[in-house]
Amino acid sequence: MILEVLRISGVSMAPTLSDGDFILALSDDVCARPPAIGSVVVLRHAELGVLVKRVLKTEESGKIAVGGDNPMSSSSESLGTFASDQIIGRAFLRIPKNGFPRLIGSKAA
Repeated sequence: MILEVLRISGVSMAPTLSDGDFILALSDDVCARPPAIGSVVVLRHAELGVLVKRVLKTEESGKIAVGGDNPMSSSSESLGTFASDQIIGRAFLRIPKNGFPRLIGSKAA
């Protein structure tokens, strides 16, 4: 899948992403370069499933270190580093849990 909509569950990326928000993520298969430091990525963890984290560091071995924006969230210190094949996608748009206001006005009643 090239584009995926994911619902945020939890507070590890707060205040950037809130519980119940949605993100649009571009499949990492279509991205030519490794994720940049500071970008938000979608990862697959063997035990925890799908995670959304910010890239903190890239290593010469191709692995990345990640962390949440919330200081209380798990980071690579406890999760370990992630290999490129564990990167599912890269988030590029946040959709608030309450949605966007209507972009096209409605007719007055």
